[in-house]
Amino acid sequence: MRFPMNAGIAVLLATLALGAAPAAAQDPDPYAGTFPQLTGSQAGGLGLTGANLSGASFVGQGLQFQDLTGTNLSNANMTRASLQGSNLMNANLTGTNLSNANLTNANLTGATLTNTILTGADLSGATWTDGVRHCAQGSIGQCE
Repeated sequence: MRFPMNAGIAVLLATLALGAAPAAAQDPDPYAGTFPQLTGSQAGGLGLTGANLSGASFVGQGLQFQDLTGTNLSNANMTRASLQGSNLMNANLTGTNLSNANLTNANLTGATLTNTILTGADLSGATWTDGVRHCAQGSIGQCE
């Protein structure tokens, strides 16, 4: 069974508001351990600062200009996501798939990028993890 988009967002927001991981350990929910997939929609204004979104799927998601400071996005699938202008300061992106994502002008200061997949990602104008270096226009897959 798939949630309609609005119900999926409501489940995600309710989970975040409770400050807990998805219903994994406590109940035999068939969706335990997963967040709703928000593929191809706009998630504007979700207020995800500091959220635990480990393993979430944001494939093709429009997350432009979001404040994702301190958010745990480890092992998330963010293929083709648009993170243009988003603040990812101190975010955990360990093992995150950012293939072909748009990270133009994103702030990656202090972000953890261990085993992060950046193949084809546009990093033009992004502030790199050191908080000093800005990626050159045309930086694809790595900060140049």
